[in-house]
Amino acid sequence: MLRKRVELQAILIGAGLLAAAILLIRFAIDLGVDLTAYLGGRLSFLITAPFVLLVVSSLAVGSINLVGEGKDRTMGGRPGWPEAALLAAVPLGFLASSLDCTGLTFAGCTATCTFIKAIWIPVMAAACAAFFLWPRRWMLTVIAMMSFVPLIPNCICSNPGNSFWIGLIGASPVCYVWGFTVSLISIGALRKDRSGRALGSLAASVGVSYLIIGGALSFFVGHHYFHFPW
Repeated sequence: MLRKRVELQAILIGAGLLAAAILLIRFAIDLGVDLTAYLGGRLSFLITAPFVLLVVSSLAVGSINLVGEGKDRTMGGRPGWPEAALLAAVPLGFLASSLDCTGLTFAGCTATCTFIKAIWIPVMAAACAAFFLWPRRWMLTVIAMMSFVPLIPNCICSNPGNSFWIGLIGASPVCYVWGFTVSLISIGALRKDRSGRALGSLAASVGVSYLIIGGALSFFVGHHYFHFPW
């Protein structure tokens, strides 16, 4: 039964990384094309290049966590500060993604968006806190499954990241993809024991997760208060 739970975690993370890759690569292409038309070549490159590097780094760290060496974590003792940082990054990543789109308003552009922002993210935060206080492998599986809910196409705000998907399926799943990516990285790192190569993966996971959150918060400020880059 334990082995099945571990395999389910790997399947969820693997499927999630594939979905995140599709959404983030498409977003990078659309962002680059739009900024080139709007800002010109050099300035658009200065904005797009760090975004692309973050996409590559995020997918690389997530993949290393999935297939890299390291024993499955022994549950029981309370996680240390790196694990606590990764657990905190899950709801923070989704919250930062929410701020990028809706800002400080309570409601989103659709009922689904509002549900995710006002209800689902706090529920996920509670689940992460519960794992910190009472770490069990099956709880990581639950958090991984919960992370897929914000990928339900929920946004109808037309912008460079959303317009392709809105035209294709009527609503976009992109708004929460960075939070989703943080969740995959964090859960993948938390599956492995803190020894040898797994320890380096843990540090990389913390660093990339908070780079994503910092980048999302920077976009939130730039977009909502300075209308940059749009």
